[in-house]
Amino acid sequence: MQSTPNYLWSTEDLLGQGATACVYKARNKKSGELVAVKVFNNASYLRPQEVQMREFEMLRKLNHKNIVKLFAVEETGSSKQKVLVMEYCSSGSLLNVLEDPANAFGLAESEFLIVLQCVGVQRQENGNIEWSYELPITCRLSMGLKDQLIPILANILEADQEKCWGFDQFFAGTNDILHRLVVDVFSLQQACSHRIYIHSYNTTTKFLDAVFKQTNIVPHHQEYFFEGHLYELDPNLQAHSFCKTTECSPLTLLSTAEHPEDVVGVRYRDPALEFPKFVPKVDVVADCSAAKSAVGAAHQTLRIGQALRRGRELLARGLHWVIGDLRAECSRILEQRRGALSVLTCLQLTQRKTHGLYESVPAGSGVPAVMDMVKTRLQRVDEELSQCSHSIFDFQGALDGILSELVKDRQQMHEDKSIQQMECCLEKMQLIYKQFKKARMCLRLGYNEEQIHKLDKMNLGNLARKVLSIFQNDCVQQYQEALALHSSRMRKVCEIKKHLKRLSNRISTCSVEMMDCQDCLQSALDRFLQMEKWSLAPVPAVSSPVPLSQARQEMAFRMQELLEQMRSVSCDLQFNNSIIERCALAGEQGIGAATLATPKENLPVDCRYTCHQECRSLIQLDCRRPGQCQSQLSPESTLLPPCSQNVTQTVEEEQPEPPTIQEIKQKIEKYNAKVTNCLLMKLNDDGTYTGFIKVHLKLRRPVTVPAGIRPPSIYDALKEVNLADMTAKRTSFYLPLDAIKQLHISSTTTVSEVIQGLLKKFMVVDNPQKFALFKEMRKDGQVLFQKLPLTEYPLYLRLLAGPDTDVLSFVLKENETGEVEWDAFSIPELQNFLMILDKEEKDKIQQVHRKYERFKQRLQQTLKEAKGKPG
Repeated sequence: MQSTPNYLWSTEDLLGQGATACVYKARNKKSGELVAVKVFNNASYLRPQEVQMREFEMLRKLNHKNIVKLFAVEETGSSKQKVLVMEYCSSGSLLNVLEDPANAFGLAESEFLIVLQCVGVQRQENGNIEWSYELPITCRLSMGLKDQLIPILANILEADQEKCWGFDQFFAGTNDILHRLVVDVFSLQQACSHRIYIHSYNTTTKFLDAVFKQTNIVPHHQEYFFEGHLYELDPNLQAHSFCKTTECSPLTLLSTAEHPEDVVGVRYRDPALEFPKFVPKVDVVADCSAAKSAVGAAHQTLRIGQALRRGRELLARGLHWVIGDLRAECSRILEQRRGALSVLTCLQLTQRKTHGLYESVPAGSGVPAVMDMVKTRLQRVDEELSQCSHSIFDFQGALDGILSELVKDRQQMHEDKSIQQMECCLEKMQLIYKQFKKARMCLRLGYNEEQIHKLDKMNLGNLARKVLSIFQNDCVQQYQEALALHSSRMRKVCEIKKHLKRLSNRISTCSVEMMDCQDCLQSALDRFLQMEKWSLAPVPAVSSPVPLSQARQEMAFRMQELLEQMRSVSCDLQFNNSIIERCALAGEQGIGAATLATPKENLPVDCRYTCHQECRSLIQLDCRRPGQCQSQLSPESTLLPPCSQNVTQTVEEEQPEPPTIQEIKQKIEKYNAKVTNCLLMKLNDDGTYTGFIKVHLKLRRPVTVPAGIRPPSIYDALKEVNLADMTAKRTSFYLPLDAIKQLHISSTTTVSEVIQGLLKKFMVVDNPQKFALFKEMRKDGQVLFQKLPLTEYPLYLRLLAGPDTDVLSFVLKENETGEVEWDAFSIPELQNFLMILDKEEKDKIQQVHRKYERFKQRLQQTLKEAKGKPG
């Protein structure tokens, strides 16, 4: 035993030995704290004094958690040898870590990053050492990190000294790696894991390109799932906003290509090649080396087995998520079919009623041929929808079958104990290896020790063979079977996904077909109504006028009611089809995508005029032919509205005194006497009354609706189901211009409730404050708009004005307040506004440039003609 005034150690607890000193494990005499003491021998004092003091001074200055700390400098009691009391590191040196059998095939990636990042930078001679730390991401060695390391290793190992990297370049390269984020990705078709190293400021576009480099799946064919749901990545989203992934919880990548990539699986070298052969002869040095190799190979075998198990779990989990998404798609298409079928039923009933109306008129008018054509087309639509229903049910059955198989597979994985068995064998092998390390320190073993050594050697070989047997017969075999099943299941799933997309397109085509049929039926009803008006017109005075029969009056009444129903169905069909087209367009072009050009109705055939939808009311064109009288219009004058354009009335009207119940009753009777379309008002016992109003939708900007959500059904309306709350995904599109929505409200319904009801009907999730309800009136050839207060009662205004929509009509428009409430808009909407403003600014600048360029040319021409003439 040796000691200093404060520390005590045994010379048998040797930690290391050098030319000038030995290092021992020691303890503090008072606290018992473990320390390391470096005891210098006599040879160390042969060095110059400045060399001896340099080590002491250097250790005193250094203060870093990855450098051994110096606690004190003391002397032994008898020999007065210098002793350095330092921090005790129980895991040994980096060399000891590398010699550990668990690291026989290299350090784990997380440990490598620790070594890589703990590098200091000294910017000037004798200056301070600067240290930089970033928490590493714990993971296994991956191709993503290899791609980052290869250029660094190639440049620091460059034989040409002129091309070899210096310290600054090396530090810059390593810091670039350490400041990157890691995104774990699991390719479902390829059945392999990837790690993507990107900077936090990189966007989705950069991420998709990095995934393409490792998987060969082009960006537009990449579809991701995370935690059981479809994970959509915005192109401008930065990497620091991505979901947090790990090796066990990665982003699951699904390729939507026509011919997906082949299965790759987990790549590994057969660990059987790494196990050494044990010779019968007892050789403690050779046996210890062989045991070390065997334990290292067992560690590698266990890691590969764990990777295979993790791969099977990710395959089952990812496929389960994809099937869940497809089942939801089946439900959505079935709901789409049910909606189309309900419209079809209404149209078929309308067709039969219209046919009966034509048959009830006197002979001579006949049933139009279009009625038979409509009937045939509706029958084809009925057959098409029936086929779609059968196909969807077949797909649901196939998906349910795959799901049941996945449940069985996951149960088998849960019951599999192969990894635990391999871990148990590895623990026993490590114990034998520790005994062999102790035996190596002895020059010769005794008889009993030698027999125990032989037995341990035999057990070590048996354990190694058992590890290999478990790996090959359980882990590998089960993984290969899982890959084969996964390949066939993925083919079925991808085929079902393609068929579902075709079915959705077929139902959309049926909806368009039904809209055409509805137009034909409405034309037939309009024609019949016109015929009845002619037959019911007053006849010139005769001696004895013939009274109109009661049957004919009832028939006209039913026909008028049927026409109103048809118009309502027409509006719904138009809106549903608009949603389908707009959503399809938004899916291809991104959020907020919408057509910029407006149709060229009412313009000459050769007119090439196009403009923004919202600019139509601001444009005036002179489309007269050459030779006709036309005025000289400047570019600016064509942008001014004519005198007959819409004018917003800002003068507030005085609120009249509230009427009595008797006055209301008289007004309702007077109102109903003027109604010609059966949309009557009804007085309730409590003094309130109900009736109908029509609202024109004149929205120039796109509205925001939930993406991928069907229109609300009757069931949803009755159950008050808010479909907008079922998804956080949003998209934008334009509502049909001049669409009309009929609402049944009461006298207590306010303007605010009308706006909210309209937005809920069309599933618009924008802030209701962005919209306002106007009343439209015509006076002196002008169209006047007056914004209604949110507390106004629209039905009372309808009652006062009468049923004539030329006297008063209601219009839903954007709330133009002068003060723009930017907080009410979403980020995609604001980005769309900026794009539109930039385009309009460029167009205006070009317009001004062209105008003054023409003036300049005319001025130059005039000066040229006047050259030499007196002014």
